Amino acid sequence: MLHNLGGILVLWDSPAFQDSSLKALSADGVPVIDLRPGTPDGISVVTADREEAGFRATHHLIELGHKRIGMIGDTATRPKTTLRKLAGYRRALEAAGISFDNDCVQNVTEFGFEGGRKGFQSLIERCPGITALFCINDAIALGAIDAAAELGRKCPQDISIVGFGDSPEGSHWRPKLTTIALSSDRVAEKSLDLILQYRRGSQTEPKTILIPEDLIIRDSTGNARLQS
Repeated sequence: MLHNLGGILVLWDSPAFQDSSLKALSADGVPVIDLRPGTPDGISVVTADREEAGFRATHHLIELGHKRIGMIGDTATRPKTTLRKLAGYRRALEAAGISFDNDCVQNVTEFGFEGGRKGFQSLIERCPGITALFCINDAIALGAIDAAAELGRKCPQDISIVGFGDSPEGSHWRPKLTTIALSSDRVAEKSLDLILQYRRGSQTEPKTILIPEDLIIRDSTGNARLQS
């Protein structure tokens, strides 16, 4: 019965994916497309290029003169996506000759606004010299801005912050959030196109397609020499 499926799109950021039946379905000829990175062998991937997004966000902060740059993310429950962003963050630092410091990376268990608030409070207590921050989603970034304000750190005068996802909230916040635009429409279009290729028999081997994303520069990032 499963062979009558046009295909399966998978949106599952969990270590359990490795032990699921999806690999067997793919081997049996059912087109399976993972929409997250870190996919098991034998399954095609169409996903946003999160590593490049992490690189571009961090590189933007470095271009503004920041040298002590933190990151707030969640590598425990969302490893497939967060680890890719972390890799880009680390690559940008190393490309600029800035040593990676694991103390500057704050893991959170709450994914939204409160995660950003609590994560920033913990991070800045441990690393008070941070002047810039990359967050794995916009909600965390907005929570970090809120927590920074409570601690007397204005954004972007005292700390520059970049989010991820280009949420409506971020574009209306004050300051308006610098962020990475999530290319959901392009991911969906390429995924459906790849399923059609499998159904026609013109694509047989697993394939990885990384969709580039756009850096949207707004008001939450500023030049480091303006930092106090």
